This record gives sequence, structure tokens and C-alpha cells, in this order.
Amino acid sequence: VTVIEGQVAWSFPSDARFKYNIKADVPGLDFIKQLKPVTYYFDADKLANYTKTGVLTNSDAHTASFTGTPQLHTGFLAQDVEKVANSLGYDFDGIHKPANDHDHYSLSYSQFIMPLVKAVQQQQKMIEEQKQTNLNQQKIIEEMQKEIQLLKEKIK
Repeated sequence: VTVIEGQVAWSFPSDARFKYNIKADVPGLDFIKQLKPVTYYFDADKLANYTKTGVLTNSDAHTASFTGTPQLHTGFLAQDVEKVANSLGYDFDGIHKPANDHDHYSLSYSQFIMPLVKAVQQQQKMIEEQKQTNLNQQKIIEEMQKEIQLLKEKIK
């Protein structure tokens, strides 16, 4: 499978009436800053052999999804994401861990949205604080310039 698409966006049940033990404890920048985006080629044949799932093959004995040209992908390495999440004590639901010796790691990239939103919120707060600091410093600079001008006039 190289593409899964549809005419509507993927939806998850998100009704607050059915959620409980709600906490605003999603790590943002601490999580996102440690992730390592990479590019890679994926060996679907190796995965099929490892999982021994009997994946359908095409006439060239490649997995059925093989298009004949290696495809460069962009993403994360699941084990790296797991290390980052563990280091923060974050039970990140975007990682599927192997259930047995013939299973493999996978990532649910849509689950990265919440930490990204939190990171943007944290950055925005920093920006607003820096803007206020800059305004305060600008006022001090203007006051000091006035004082310097007054001192220059006294010296004359």
C-alpha cells in the first residue's frame, strides 16, 4: 500500500462527555525539541520477512506495494521517539510497540499534533513575554536618552 486516501478527514471520537481523568500535561517543547526528523528508504520486503505475515507479492517476488523505484521517506525512527517519550515520563500514544517477536514498531503521526500545538503555545507565551521585556527595555532606553540629553545641556 503506497496511499490511503478518502474524501473526508480522518476523525477520532473526541466528545468531552466520554473522556475522564483529563489532564493538561502534554509535553510540548521538551518533547518536540528532542525529536530527530530523518529521511530514509523503507525495505518492505525485509519487514514482510521479519513479520512473516505472508504479505502479497507481485510477479517479481517483491511485496505488492513495491513500485519498482525506491521511495525516499521523511519521518522519525520509532525507537528514538520512544526514548524521548520515556525520558520525559510521557506515555505517548503515538507509538505502537511490538506485541511479539514477529511484530514491529510503528508511529501514528497524527498523534504528534497535540505536542506540536502545546509547543506552539509555549513558544507564543515566550514571544509575548519577550515583546513585553523589549517594550520595557525600550522605555528605559528612551528615559536614559532623555537623561543623557539633559546632562549634555548642563555641561554646555
